[in-house]
Amino acid sequence: MIKIKIWGIINSFTSNSVEDAISSLKDDKEPILILINSIGGTLNDAIIIYNLLKSVPNPITTLTIGNCQSAAAIVYSVGKNRYIAEDTTFMVHQPYNTFQEIELCEQKAKEFQKEFRKITNKYLKYLIENYNLPQSKIDIVQKNGKELYLTYKQCIKYKVATNLFTTWNDLYSRENIDIDSEEVITFSSLENSLE
Repeated sequence: MIKIKIWGIINSFTSNSVEDAISSLKDDKEPILILINSIGGTLNDAIIIYNLLKSVPNPITTLTIGNCQSAAAIVYSVGKNRYIAEDTTFMVHQPYNTFQEIELCEQKAKEFQKEFRKITNKYLKYLIENYNLPQSKIDIVQKNGKELYLTYKQCIKYKVATNLFTTWNDLYSRENIDIDSEEVITFSSLENSLE
């Protein structure tokens, strides 16, 4: 089993590291476990990670412990089975336009707004495709531009998460992973492991 840890802010370092990890895969049947504890980050990099992980035939399981917010919710959605720890904060929202307060020339501002709308539409498309959120919840994000926080129970109810994470043994048993097999952590932005 390959573990890929996405801990902290999602940025170009994260997407490059995930790309390095999956480019070194030798067995297309080896399961991949994506561990997520992130308040989000750059939406472009989250979409890159999402597409990289979608491109491999390996079975992918995602597990979030702590935070799964903003751009991290896109990465989390890539798992066929998605586990969530009880105290996880799950949040999606309308992506922020970080350049709103920067005075740009009129032409550049129009170009930026067009690109920003494209990436925002991708973000919302992935949320709608991968999660079973009712339209009323999507409207909170899409039309009202507000943050939508879900408890772990709501995540399971709306099929954002497929399972509650309780123990490593339970997860390994459900995913048919031999817990005695050698595990490789291919990427970690923290020095210490979860286990």
